[in-house]
Amino acid sequence: MERKKWNLTFALVAYTLYTVYFPNFVDPKYYRVLPFWGNIGSLGPVYPGILAALIGSYALYAGLALLFGRRSYCSTLCPSAVMYGGTLGQAMIKYNYSAPASRKHIGSKFKESLYPIIGSAWILILIAAYFSYLANTGGRFADPYGVDPAVIYSVTVWNVIWYIFFMSIPLVGMSPCRRYGWCTTGTFVGFFSRIGLFRLKVHDPSQCVKCETKACVTACEVGAGDLAGQFIKQGYFKSSKCVGSGSCVLACPYDNIYFYDVRNVLSELRQRLKKK
Repeated sequence: MERKKWNLTFALVAYTLYTVYFPNFVDPKYYRVLPFWGNIGSLGPVYPGILAALIGSYALYAGLALLFGRRSYCSTLCPSAVMYGGTLGQAMIKYNYSAPASRKHIGSKFKESLYPIIGSAWILILIAAYFSYLANTGGRFADPYGVDPAVIYSVTVWNVIWYIFFMSIPLVGMSPCRRYGWCTTGTFVGFFSRIGLFRLKVHDPSQCVKCETKACVTACEVGAGDLAGQFIKQGYFKSSKCVGSGSCVLACPYDNIYFYDVRNVLSELRQRLKKK
């Protein structure tokens, strides 16, 4: 509970800073042009004065992911994740292993068939950002119908594609925006999470061998079907798809799984120094 309070505090501080110092992120004029709901931090144009904030945000996300894993963004700062929480999300997790498309993408890695989705997401957001920048630096024909390209992209992704994904959970499984790589920020922090310190560890791998339920697997919202296998083989689980929601930790009947990140590294270092 204490950790959740800190997570919420950091999230509120981040959104407050963006709203106060970069208010274009939620520009009221676009509410009169297009009816939409979107995420704080994804609704504004790209102009020279905002570049430092954008680059700084991604640098911060990368640093946090190296230290705390993808959960530092996907399970803490991302506003979209709240739609997957609560009893609705828990009720829909079963589709990770019963949905037709989901069965083809079980595991800790992005399959080759998903690369076009990941690539197209990045291409589209970079194109939108480029034309948005042009529109805000005097470029002609860069803002069709008077609506900024970055806002058009945001509306398309968060008002159309994201909700199509959400409604298609019975067919594609849980957390499709994070699981299939459509979220550009998610894939970005996932890369740094994969090479960083964060991982899921178990106190006793032999307990996983004897476990009959494999409840950690069925509870995983991104369908990491090889979760138990990695625990048994190497004592930990590491994946760019892991969003650190903690579902597997809570589902384990033996309280065997725990988060491992920079705090554990520092604690181990202090223990070694004490022994010396």
